[in-house]
Amino acid sequence: MAVHHIDVNDLAARVAEVVSWLRCGDCVYVTRCEMVIFQASLAPAGAGTMPTTTTSGDTAPKKRILGLHPGSMTIGPDFNDPLPEGFWSGGAQ
Repeated sequence: MAVHHIDVNDLAARVAEVVSWLRCGDCVYVTRCEMVIFQASLAPAGAGTMPTTTTSGDTAPKKRILGLHPGSMTIGPDFNDPLPEGFWSGGAQ
């Protein structure tokens, strides 16, 4: 696995190159002023599914069932309210 560093200002112009690195399993560090602001790598397809074992011992993605637990979750009345000042910088309480 190769490791690549790319400045955030160059990212849009080199997106095809970055995607090809990621598809090869490489790791990409995106930087701003030579400081890493985030790391990118791809997970295998299906990594977000919940594996389960079948009677034959094979693993297969578990199917999700819509409406299995109706009423078990509610969204608060403040869901669409603006976020507090400093939320994204970690300063909000």
